[in-house]
Amino acid sequence: MPRLLLVNSRANEGREDEYKAWYTGTHIGEVTQVPGFLSGTFNACIGPDGQPTGEFTAIYEVSDEPPAVLMQALMGASKDMQMTDAIDGSSVRFNFLDPQ
Repeated sequence: MPRLLLVNSRANEGREDEYKAWYTGTHIGEVTQVPGFLSGTFNACIGPDGQPTGEFTAIYEVSDEPPAVLMQALMGASKDMQMTDAIDGSSVRFNFLDPQ
């Protein structure tokens, strides 16, 4: 079973369309070029009532390298990535899932 990395984040107020276009059209492709990042999807989160929460989760399948090694590779590559100010930087959270 592959290891996964979940990246949760939100768009800045009023910039959700720009944020989603950047994430799906640019960012996922750039991240999956980083060694150890095998594939990625972008998902809108919904609550138990089926309504959008305003949060989004990118799910990356990653190699079995230690999380610290993967994060170092990602942070090193990020200086060459096209970023957007449509993302609420304070909302970004990284969580690795370790299959049991």
